[in-house]
Amino acid sequence: MRGLLALTVVIYHHPLGGQYVSANVGHWCVGFFFIISGIVLSRSYDGHYWLFVIRRLFRLWPLFAFCTIMGAWLKGLPLQLGELLMLPNFLPCNGHVLIDPPAWSLFLEAWASFILPLFILVARRSVFALFITSSAIWYATPLGWFVAMFAYGTILGQFNLHLPSVKWKPLLWLGKISFPLYLSHWLVNDTVGLWWAIPLYLPVAYVLHKFVETPTLAFSRQLYAYPIATKPKVV
Repeated sequence: MRGLLALTVVIYHHPLGGQYVSANVGHWCVGFFFIISGIVLSRSYDGHYWLFVIRRLFRLWPLFAFCTIMGAWLKGLPLQLGELLMLPNFLPCNGHVLIDPPAWSLFLEAWASFILPLFILVARRSVFALFITSSAIWYATPLGWFVAMFAYGTILGQFNLHLPSVKWKPLLWLGKISFPLYLSHWLVNDTVGLWWAIPLYLPVAYVLHKFVETPTLAFSRQLYAYPIATKPKVV
């Protein structure tokens, strides 16, 4: 699912594909990314708040930082520390233009890491209470829609979801490189041009997955000296 969502965003951001993929579709693809994060994280949270936050930031920040630094260098743009540290006032909704524009969702993912444990604890006690609260947030704040997507994913994570197993290797591979594909495709467009970008999207994403994402994932797993998976509550 992650691979297909990332690929849809890539198509939307290319002029050729943008004719067939609307802005609403691209918008919802990001929303479903957040829902998937809510599902996965709600099943792994074991109550160790700061370890959860640190591990989550190690998952998101290194690849973001690498793409941002490389983007600044390739485009000849000044690199601002606030953007590199994902400070909220550098979000595009505050008038700032990011070096890697799709990374705006990473800002939300990173800051959501601090409140996701609260969502998880509420959902494990009452999915209805979290649904009502998150739905209210949706309409109360400009970015409430995305906060609600995390909450809805957390709610779904409390159920035993029997989804069909995918065994087609190309699709599984696309899922593995989905994060670097999402973060790098805009920079590839800007660096080599829209026509040359098409054959380079997947190779660039694979290189980033192998040499940047995989090592940082391995390090984040070492932050725990014991298994963190807990059996989800069945509602």
